[in-house]
Amino acid sequence: MMQDSGAWLLLTQSHLLDRLPIPEGLPTLSVEGAADFAAYPVTSPQVDLAEENLAYVIYTSGSTGLPKGVAVSHGPLAMHSLATGERYEMSPADCELHFMSFAFDGSHEGWMHPLIYGASVLIRDDSLWSPEFTYEQMHRYGVTVGVFPPVYLQQLAVHAERDGNPPAVRVYCFGGDAVPQASYDLAWRVLRPKYIFNGYGPTETVVTPLIWKARVGDPCDAAYAPIGNIVGNRSAYVADANLNLLPVGVAGELYLGGLGVARGYLDRPGLTAERFIPDPYSTTGARLYRSGDLTRYRTDGLVEYVGRVDHQVKVRGFRIELGEIEARLLEQDPVLEVAVIAQPGPSGQQLVGYIVPVDAEVALSNERQAQLRESIKARLRESLPDYMVPTYLLFLEALPLTPNGKLDRKSLPKVDAQLMQQTYVAPQNDLEQQIAAIWADVLKLEQVGVTDNFFELGGDSIISIQVVSRARQAGIRFTPKDLFQHQTVQGLATVAEQGEGGLQIDQGPVRGEMALLPIQQWFFDTPVPERHHWNQSVLLKPLQALQAQPLESALQALTVQHDALRLRFTEHQGTWRAAFADAEEPVQLLWQANVADAQALQQFAEQAQSSLNLQEGPLLRAVLFTLADQSQRLLLIVHHLVVDGVSWRILLEDLQALLGGQALPAKSSSTQAWAGQLQAYASSAELQQELGYWQAQLQGVESNLPCDHGHDGLQNQHASSVETRLSKGDTQRLLQDAPAAYRTQINDLLLTALARVITRWTGDSSALVQLEGHGREELFDSIDLSRTVGWFTSVFPVKLTPQPALADSIKFIKEQLRAVPNKGIGFGALRYLGDAQAQAALAALAVPRITFNYLGQFDGSFDDQQAWFAPANEAKGDDQSLHAPWATG
Repeated sequence: MMQDSGAWLLLTQSHLLDRLPIPEGLPTLSVEGAADFAAYPVTSPQVDLAEENLAYVIYTSGSTGLPKGVAVSHGPLAMHSLATGERYEMSPADCELHFMSFAFDGSHEGWMHPLIYGASVLIRDDSLWSPEFTYEQMHRYGVTVGVFPPVYLQQLAVHAERDGNPPAVRVYCFGGDAVPQASYDLAWRVLRPKYIFNGYGPTETVVTPLIWKARVGDPCDAAYAPIGNIVGNRSAYVADANLNLLPVGVAGELYLGGLGVARGYLDRPGLTAERFIPDPYSTTGARLYRSGDLTRYRTDGLVEYVGRVDHQVKVRGFRIELGEIEARLLEQDPVLEVAVIAQPGPSGQQLVGYIVPVDAEVALSNERQAQLRESIKARLRESLPDYMVPTYLLFLEALPLTPNGKLDRKSLPKVDAQLMQQTYVAPQNDLEQQIAAIWADVLKLEQVGVTDNFFELGGDSIISIQVVSRARQAGIRFTPKDLFQHQTVQGLATVAEQGEGGLQIDQGPVRGEMALLPIQQWFFDTPVPERHHWNQSVLLKPLQALQAQPLESALQALTVQHDALRLRFTEHQGTWRAAFADAEEPVQLLWQANVADAQALQQFAEQAQSSLNLQEGPLLRAVLFTLADQSQRLLLIVHHLVVDGVSWRILLEDLQALLGGQALPAKSSSTQAWAGQLQAYASSAELQQELGYWQAQLQGVESNLPCDHGHDGLQNQHASSVETRLSKGDTQRLLQDAPAAYRTQINDLLLTALARVITRWTGDSSALVQLEGHGREELFDSIDLSRTVGWFTSVFPVKLTPQPALADSIKFIKEQLRAVPNKGIGFGALRYLGDAQAQAALAALAVPRITFNYLGQFDGSFDDQQAWFAPANEAKGDDQSLHAPWATG
């Protein structure tokens, strides 16, 4: 920093001279050396200062590991000091405690505005004062204004609650971190100031461009206190990545402008241009600073802090804001302070929560920790989805702090899963031994005791599927539902079945014919002029150069592992049949092409999209493009007859494993085995009982919609897409708050909204909707589809009848959806695989004109740091022929 700043003089203390890496030629001056100052005048020098003159350079951490200097001019600093003093109502009667470290830019505010307004300043020494000592000093020196980090101020409030005699401080200010509602409420209750401030600001915007000035009785109204409104001659915008201003309540990045913006980063023009951008809403030459903070405007004009743009983590493919989990934890009475981080685990990133309990004795008792841990997790599951509940909860006596009094996340102790286990209890029989061994292997633990909790050890819903699959191959049968209900080895062993009936899956290539699945039969029953061209595809950008031969080998291995990719479909006398080609059959899967630009890539992709052949194969095509800049793109095309959304995740995972030289997991059940079981199920007396239900759903229901033009004859070329997007806040309320309030699933809420809109449009009391499901239901104990590629989609109709009141509609439609047997898979089985009478009965009924498909929450299949690919943005050609009928697919 001394070299980077180009400093002319180093002001220091004599005992530090031997410890500092002082650049050669840099003069030094020790503050204790009174003799060194004797020759200088005691009056202020006359210096002609302009607003644009440099006032200071303060260094902040950089992503490269090298600190970056933020250069601040006198004009913004003077403006800010005057404006904050006015906001604080500073007067000569005040005494402000200068608590913050001088290395923190907030410290400037702590001495400048008091002195400007004639107040006094009490300066903390180099030691980090304990809350008790700070409390004493504020009493002793009559401190009226104090600024503290939230964690420290909470500790101060806890001490004041015990003491019962808070100092007569007029203003407490939180600074440097997000303020939980519990901390805010506690400060009012026990410290009893006139005002509580919450200051916010990046170093690049001169200390605190936003301040919330709360008076007695002002509610927090959120998990975290708002960060206020602008201070002085500044501007603040909440906008998206394209600088489109966002409406009230919608979260976006905070952009700060006006006079309170630093010059930029010292001698870093590139970085300055990246973070300090032209202000499109102000005069020519004005700039905005991109804060990197997610915020939103409230209806009262205050800005609310949501989190960091870069402080999100991905767990099991879901983007998670750690602050949201912390807020939910702080809502629980036993929790005093909390921090949540993500750290690597056996299945990727896992969440770890650190809790300082209200009752300090908890941290000293393993038994009480275990009880409280379960209680806290149970409460979290009421308001958060499974993937947002921390895998581990650790109890600490105090959270680690930096010298500035802020939470030091880097010093939080790392979790050792072995240490999270209960006292080891050895398996008592062979079944417990086998289950414990499977858990230990999947969770990457040395040993697992029979009383250890699967989810405490790092398990989750995805890992549970792996455990079920491993157990079945070992002749032990239980379901993922069993594992969720019995979370210890001991409990699971009481419901697991064992014996020769255990699942044994042939790992060789599947041969012979296959009965068509209901969705495949639907496809062939539908007049499609170009059946070969009905695909799903992805265009990928390789993150490392691909070689043709290893790629071709990996693709061939995929067709051996996933037998459905070798299916061939032939027509004989109007009937379509499916059979598997030999795994040894030579088929060229990979094409290569050099293209000049995105347009040429799209033109070649159109050829590839129409190159599949149902009778002769292949049903998988890959194209490796090399662009003019030598970058690559990989287009993967699979005929929809043999792939669905779940399958793509499996294929991409396996392709990356093969390219990395890894062995693939064992096969799960084949589409052939599933189709055979489903065919038998379609003829069963059990399923015949559902026929009446489906007839009742559709009997006498009007399916036509009040449109200007008819529905018949529509093709893909007539299709049009409309995309809308919920704000992050609304998405959170939809995914978390509303389901918890009504004890519903997301589908229930979305379908309630859809049904209410449709009935308003049509004037009918009910809405007829066709729903799509993944179709991989747990119908048969002998089938495991967890890693099976194929087209399993289930399609079924529902009649939804909303009520006048929204709350009643949610409840009523939830009950209607719960009444659907086996998530609707029986409709397709009866309609396309059942006996002639059942097929005719369902074929005669109305077909819904509106299809609803909720794909769930996912962000792609490229979360792993070792991923070979990222999604590409170029056009990849039409998945389906433009002349194909516009219908489900």
